[in-house]
Amino acid sequence: MMGLLMSLGALIISIFSVSSKGGKYFNITLIIVFSGVFLVNDALRVWDPLPMPINAKIAMYGVFSLVVVGCVFLARKLSGNE
Repeated sequence: MMGLLMSLGALIISIFSVSSKGGKYFNITLIIVFSGVFLVNDALRVWDPLPMPINAKIAMYGVFSLVVVGCVFLARKLSGNE
């Protein structure tokens, strides 16, 4: 859970680089966060995840999806590519 929160925090912080550096650093951070969640995170990884209730997994994926979609929307708005 801490790894998921830290990676989402890094994604949110990387939004601040969009207006000054363009979307390059944000996109790199987004790729790292996706790979961290789907390949490294113990509870959410694609292969052999830790056993946990399905409602907890859905909630974690929901939070992840909301933060990623919100960050992508905000990054597009800041970069002017609407």
